[in-house]
Amino acid sequence: RLELPTAVWRAAARPAARVSAWPRTSLVVSCVLALLPALSWVATDAGSAPVWACVAAVSAWAATGLLASSLLLMERARFLDVVFGGLARLYRYHHAVGTAAFVLVLVHPLALAVASLQAATPDPLAWLWPKAQSVRVLSGWAALLPLMAWMVFTVTSRVRYRKWRMFHRSSGVLLALIAWHLIAVFRGAFADFLGIAWLLLGSLGYARR
Repeated sequence: RLELPTAVWRAAARPAARVSAWPRTSLVVSCVLALLPALSWVATDAGSAPVWACVAAVSAWAATGLLASSLLLMERARFLDVVFGGLARLYRYHHAVGTAAFVLVLVHPLALAVASLQAATPDPLAWLWPKAQSVRVLSGWAALLPLMAWMVFTVTSRVRYRKWRMFHRSSGVLLALIAWHLIAVFRGAFADFLGIAWLLLGSLGYARR
């Protein structure tokens, strides 16, 4: 649990000037925009892929967009405070969207393993085991394992606000590892470009926190 200073909680509890009457609508719109990479992949590639390969791809692109959206929600921009109905809501939405992204990240490798089991020559370890000659798999694990540790610490640890902020700054390393994986799996599809674009936007939110 995060122990924010009293002054921060008071600031978060104060209603923002001209608060939007539709903060949930704003959240829905931002999530739909974050899901554009996944929706783009469904529109262009889903018809030619097996079911579990679709689940793996959609979960990966959805997680990328939601993670970037979560970081953008923490950007120090006054208009976000207004649109989403105050700082307190922004913190809650940031946490909820980030948690959803993390769950989807966990679905991705499991779906890949199931897809491999259903292939003509089943070999799930070829998709999951980090081999030096497989940059796709290696970069995926390099991004997944630190992200798991980072999320578990963030959600379960009871830390003070200053340490929490210092720890959150380490998310820049995670963004770099995720970018490595996206580059490793890059095929030139529209979804690839959208995913990288969203990650760049998330990096902007990270840099401006």
